[in-house]
Amino acid sequence: MQKLGLDRRPDLVLQPTPFATKAATETALRGGEVDVKVDDWLFVSWARAQGVRVQAVDGFSRAVGGIVVRSGSPIRILADLRGRRIAVTSLADKSYLVLRTVAVARFGFDPQRESGVIAAAPPLLNQLLERGDADAIVQYWQFIPRLVATGRFRELASTAALIRRLAPGDLPFLVLVATDDAVNTRAEALRAFLAGLHEGAAQLASRRDLWDELFDEGLLGLPDRAMVPGLMARFRSGIVSRWDQTTIDSLTKLTARLVEAAGPEIVGTAKLDPAAYNVQLIRTR
Repeated sequence: MQKLGLDRRPDLVLQPTPFATKAATETALRGGEVDVKVDDWLFVSWARAQGVRVQAVDGFSRAVGGIVVRSGSPIRILADLRGRRIAVTSLADKSYLVLRTVAVARFGFDPQRESGVIAAAPPLLNQLLERGDADAIVQYWQFIPRLVATGRFRELASTAALIRRLAPGDLPFLVLVATDDAVNTRAEALRAFLAGLHEGAAQLASRRDLWDELFDEGLLGLPDRAMVPGLMARFRSGIVSRWDQTTIDSLTKLTARLVEAAGPEIVGTAKLDPAAYNVQLIRTR
């Protein structure tokens, strides 16, 4: 948005504020330091249960991670993960929860109970897989094209494909979260921000030159420019196409399946709060 001037509009004053951790962004939102942040679709229900007056006002991205194994691995289907060593970013990682749910529903085993699961930071996951200390990893989407491009690894299944087994539609994993105060008092500015965000995503989806600029500035974390198309394709596949009541109904169904498999303590909420999802702020795309 900044490169394209989409943050400079008569009806919008945008002040990006970086924070060191996800927890810090939550504190800032709670304290009124920021109006908007990005988080997963479950966060808003959890936050409102904690007394934080926020709501999801739009889908942000369908780009999700996946399960990666070494190219020569005998693991060919999810059932082959039974008894294997699986490395994840955290036990509450949504991609891992989706994996658990599908494994229980389709293959009759829970990786949490019947496989060896270890948690580590995303860069360390790659090292564990390369060294053979893990048989599979559940990795974030932006790391996967780089791994696959080396030829030493392959994606066993994307989280997006697994989600489609649990709930219909291509659902946003990440959403735009705004404070109730921002929605009630600065709705037009929020709409302008969302319009600029959509335009920025559309430009990124179609313009390789923008990605080359980001690569040259070292912002993509890729060692080779040849890996850019893979990352660009992954980003393009994650663009959200709709945000309406059907989307919320499907997210509600998906959440119920996750809670059934992993329990509310791990998922972070027992069910979605309908008041936490606003499909009226923007028009259905």
